[in-house]
Amino acid sequence: MAINRTFYNWQTHLPAPDANYNYCSPNINQIADELGKRWGMTNLGCYGWRAVRAGTAPSSHGFGAATDRRYDEIGRYRAVTEVIPWLIDNSLELHVSAFHDYIGCRIWRAGRTSSLADAHTKWWLTQAVNPLNGMGQSWAIYFHIETTQAGWMDGTPIPNRTMVVPEPIPDPDPPPITPLPGGTFVHQTIKLGDTNADVYAFQMFAKKYAGNTDILIDGKFGPITHDAALRVQAWYNLGVDGVIGPKSWAQIDLVANSS
Repeated sequence: MAINRTFYNWQTHLPAPDANYNYCSPNINQIADELGKRWGMTNLGCYGWRAVRAGTAPSSHGFGAATDRRYDEIGRYRAVTEVIPWLIDNSLELHVSAFHDYIGCRIWRAGRTSSLADAHTKWWLTQAVNPLNGMGQSWAIYFHIETTQAGWMDGTPIPNRTMVVPEPIPDPDPPPITPLPGGTFVHQTIKLGDTNADVYAFQMFAKKYAGNTDILIDGKFGPITHDAALRVQAWYNLGVDGVIGPKSWAQIDLVANSS
């Protein structure tokens, strides 16, 4: 375990923009590549000059110092129990300075306290719910990950860095997520008429694992999604009511995380 103590605030970096940082950081590219290999997380982008959402300070993306990675492919459980601990425990070699957990409504920042023992707890800070920047929003199924300035140019492949384990992390058992700083996440119960990220997640499962190839993955629980829910519940001997609740989600997560 090699935890970084150093935070770099790209919002205060000058000049802004800076010609020395006008492309995606080699270190961020390596982190993104490793996340893709381990978990298949979708790349939502790195470099782009703009202000932070719902603010005026320059975004870390404007210095190529951040990547946004979507995790709906692996589910919230694996994102919280695998990806987040990996980012923290290897943050020194990864040069991770900070990352945002939008659904969890919290931000991790290196060195918030003087003790490394606090890295998984007190280095998180709960944020105000904000629909403009994604904090606390069910649609914000991604992590924003930032590099330190000192590590910005490090293009060394992640498996070649000291103490970073190159082997794929094994699938976890599927118990409920334990409480974490910033709030516990559980799937919402979804039904006909709902529109949210959990509907989107169910639709992806139904298309990929349950053969519902005609389903439209749009996050809207319409008649076709309702029919898919009935068929999934019938197949797994669950209560067949078209409402995806805790028992249905437990079976869905078990199948998705073990495939």
